[in-house]
Amino acid sequence: MESVRHVEEALREWAQSVLGPVTISREEPGSAADADVVLYPLALSPRQELRDAGHREPLRFGLRCLVLTQGEDAAGRLQELLVTALQVPDWDVDLGALPPEVWLALGVPPRPSFVVDVEVTVPRPKPQVSLVVRPLAVDLSAVGTLEGRIVGPGSVPIPHARIELVGLDRRAYSDERGHFGFPSVPRGEGQQRFRISAKGRQFVATADVATDGEPLVIRCEMQEE
Repeated sequence: MESVRHVEEALREWAQSVLGPVTISREEPGSAADADVVLYPLALSPRQELRDAGHREPLRFGLRCLVLTQGEDAAGRLQELLVTALQVPDWDVDLGALPPEVWLALGVPPRPSFVVDVEVTVPRPKPQVSLVVRPLAVDLSAVGTLEGRIVGPGSVPIPHARIELVGLDRRAYSDERGHFGFPSVPRGEGQQRFRISAKGRQFVATADVATDGEPLVIRCEMQEE
């Protein structure tokens, strides 16, 4: 995998392999007056839909890096770098002139340069979610408006938990005392699935919907894998 740091180091090694022992800076040009070559990262470019959580393939994006030369024979060195950059299969080379405001922000007047766009790939982070393997104990009263409480071991309230009625597109959040409510919940008996997210974990349970008038109490007696 090519991280941003690895790509920056590869660009440095590439410039040294072309020009020999030269001074290379990654700082903005206005702060690198003594460097022979400046390799300054300008921006990141998209290579895929980065927020697509349905795929576990690595994240891919491009690192756009400004390449310019300074000092004696700056034009000749820039030409050598450009010729070799155009021969690298996975690099996109942009010869378009940077806008004047970009040069102003970089602290130097406009000068010959080019931009290389190099792909960066990094692994997608794994979701930090632990699933409970022990069923939850649920007592539910079948009323139009459903109110209840979620507690942990020792009947300690669980605040800020998200409780979802799977298949009904209904969700609620517990308050500081573990209380929550669902408006307009359909009446009826049978199995109902619940999805509960609390303290960075996700719990799933299937329980009978009660009709005996008792308030809803969700007891999370958890045993994690």
